Formats: sequence, C-alpha cells, structure tokens
Amino acid sequence: MKRCLVLCAFVVVAVLGFTSSAYGFGFLTQWGSTGTGDGQFGGSQGAEGIVTDASGNVFVVDRGNNRVQEFTSIGGFLTKWGTFGTAAGQFSGPFGIARDATGNLYVVDSFNFRVEKFNSAGAFIAAWGWGVSSGAAQFEKCISSCRAGLDGTGDGQFHSPTGVAVGAGGSVYVIGDGDERVQKFDSNGNFIGKWGSGPGTANNQFDHPVGIATDATGNVYVADTDNERVSKFDSNGVFITKWGSQGSGDGQFTSPEGIAVDSAGNVWVTDANADRVQEFTSTGTFLAKFGSSGTGDGQFTTPQGIAVDAVGNVFVTDSNSTNSRVQKFGEPQSSTPPPPGSQPPGGTTTGQRAAARKKCKKLKGKRRAKCIKKAKKLPV
Repeated sequence: MKRCLVLCAFVVVAVLGFTSSAYGFGFLTQWGSTGTGDGQFGGSQGAEGIVTDASGNVFVVDRGNNRVQEFTSIGGFLTKWGTFGTAAGQFSGPFGIARDATGNLYVVDSFNFRVEKFNSAGAFIAAWGWGVSSGAAQFEKCISSCRAGLDGTGDGQFHSPTGVAVGAGGSVYVIGDGDERVQKFDSNGNFIGKWGSGPGTANNQFDHPVGIATDATGNVYVADTDNERVSKFDSNGVFITKWGSQGSGDGQFTSPEGIAVDSAGNVWVTDANADRVQEFTSTGTFLAKFGSSGTGDGQFTTPQGIAVDAVGNVFVTDSNSTNSRVQKFGEPQSSTPPPPGSQPPGGTTTGQRAAARKKCKKLKGKRRAKCIKKAKKLPV
C-alpha cells in the first residue's frame, strides 16, 4: 500500500460543511503518544483500526505493540489485551477491527493470516484461516489451541488481510491489500463467498484495497487504495457504484485507506497521503473535508482508521510515529449556549445583532441611528 512517511505538503484545509448546529463541528480532543505504556501506541504504524461500541467506548488496534486497547470516548484508558505471538489471542501485525450487534470484536491478524474473534471484554472466542488448528493446508477454525495461518489465496485463506467489517445479519467481510478480493463469512467464521480480483481497474477488481465498511442496509464499501477510489457493492458482491480518482481536489484521493459509514448512511474516508478526511453521501457525492499535514489539533500524519459513534462523533487514528494518537471530532457537548457575539467552535458567531444594538443604546443622536442601521445588517 502507498504510504507517505514524510510531510509532502503543508496545505491548510478548513473545516467545511459541518454546521448542523450553531456550535459547529470540529476538533474535540486527542490522546496517545509513541511508546509501550497504557494509552500509548507503538512504532511508525501504531494506532490502526478503530471501532466504537454502543456505550461510546473506543477500541483501537495498536499494531506496533500487537494488542488492542480500549478507551472511554474522551480517551481514558480502560483495558488492553494481546501480545506478540501465534497462540490464541496473540497477534502479529494486527490491523483492522469490527464489532457486531452483540458486542463481539473481530480483529484481522495480518501476519498470522487469520481473523480472531473476542467478546467485548477481550476474551478470546475463536480464530479462522487456513491451518490455524493443525497446520494443514485447508480451511480451519480453532477455539483454544491455535497457530498462525497459512498465507495464500484459497477460499477462507488470507494474504495480507487488513480490513474487516460486520454487516446486517452478522456477516463478516474481510479484505486485504494483497488479497485483491472481499471474503464473506458468517459470525462463526464459516466461509460463505467471495468477490473481486486484481490488481485491476474494472468494477469488480481492486488494487491493494485496505479498508472496508458496511451500512445499515447491508451494502459494502471498499477503500480501493491504489485505484484511488471507493467501490460500493451489495451484500453479495454485486457492483453498485464507485467514485474517486487520483488527486488533491474534493472527492479525489491520494491513498484512501480507512472507511466508515455513519447512522445517516454517509461515508467517511481517511485520505492517508493527503492527511485529511473526506465525507460523502452513500452514492459518492462529496460533502465535506477536514485536516492538513502537521502535529497540531485536527492535523494528521498519515491518518488510517476511522469510526463514527452513535451520536456522530468521528474518531481517527493518526498512525505515524510523529503523532501516534487518536483524534476525536464532533460538536461540543454543552448545555450552555455561548454568550451573544461570541465565537463558538466552527467559526459561526451568534447573537451579533442583539449585541450590537445593545451597544447602540449607549449612543445618542446621529451616531445612535447610524449604529442601529449597521446592526440591522448583522446576522441574528
């Protein structure tokens, strides 16, 4: 997959299109740093896949430290699980993560060529892939004594898997930047079907795809990284539409990798080498973007995973070791409206006209009349 390990440009990108309330959509908080401690992430590919649960807690795949970490919605460390290895519950280069309706978590264990399933507390349930139980060249599942899977392209076999998503009904979809296909399993790991080939540019082909997501109606969205596009399919792999091309314009990509769908059906994509996030409708119409290259709040160095919680907060893993963190975006949660004339997050002033008229009352004669005339032209 493409990765830019240096800052290629310093382009300031404003937060656009996120004005669903007077408070505005924008940066809320961030957490993490490079290291091995609780709440830290390891190496140049530290924080990768990310998902939220019904309570708003956040699960992050810490690829560099071969573990999963769980946080509160504001970054408070809760727990962790996983170490380097091939046994049940261990990882070697984990990448994507997904959650089903009952809270179970599915982690793509990339260099062990398997998928592992855990309950919401991180207890191991099962793994599947070729040879994960006996080492035989066949599809297998294991629930206790597990080993690394066998790399390959057979049904239920994996070759550099990176993304996982759970669809309506509990089906599990897995994609990889070396597999050039989507594989579909049931929640117990039984192989159901597959689609895709490559590398190629046809509607049913991929070129090093990295991310995958599903919507409430069962459609599947793939971040087709080296084709610089998003491809949309139904739950059985029938092609629906695609959008994107190489470039830095709205709706263009330079390495789309993470992808998520919110409760309204809108699609969010991390544009990794452009250091930004883009939002689209379910049919690919561009809606908004945010982010730029850097280390400040709301800036990125190779953003990877993305998740949207039930209330619309957006979480992005800023994976390069320069930042090595998770950033949260959304609307500030406050029951107290900003004072008249103030500047809330998002840049929309409120109460400008009332505040100006109040000042006008202190004036007399022509100066007061002129002040009121100007005040009438201000936003309410």
